[in-house]
Order: sequence, then structure tokens, then C-alpha cells
Amino acid sequence: MQRVDTHLHLWNTEQFDNPWRQNGSFSGLPDAYRLEDAVAEPQKADTYFVVVQAEVNHAEDPVEKTTRH
Repeated sequence: MQRVDTHLHLWNTEQFDNPWRQNGSFSGLPDAYRLEDAVAEPQKADTYFVVVQAEVNHAEDPVEKTTRH
């Protein structure tokens, strides 16, 4: 059966400065959690995702930085 995960957070501390990670509250999280990480989880098989952008340091436009390759 297909499911929809309506609130998937993705992050990459090598690409973005995430202020919410700086106080140490989320020290147990990996430095990155990408879409390919979520898709690789067996329990996420046949799941559609709605991606939620976590807060980043807005000194640089996150859309511009994401689309630049």
C-alpha cells in the first residue's frame, strides 16, 4: 500500500548552516539526512513525501544555493 509522509525534514550541514543544530539539542542526528536516505529506509518503501524546509541561515538564499551545481 502506498503512503504519504506529509512532513519530511531534510538537511545537510555541509551545504547549509542550520541554526537549530547549533545549540546541541540535536547532537544525535547525522550531519545530513537527504531524500535518498529516506527512500533507502525499508519502512519508507512505496511512500510519497512532502518535504519541509528546516530553518537555515538566510545570509545566502537557500533556493539559489540548492539549485547551483
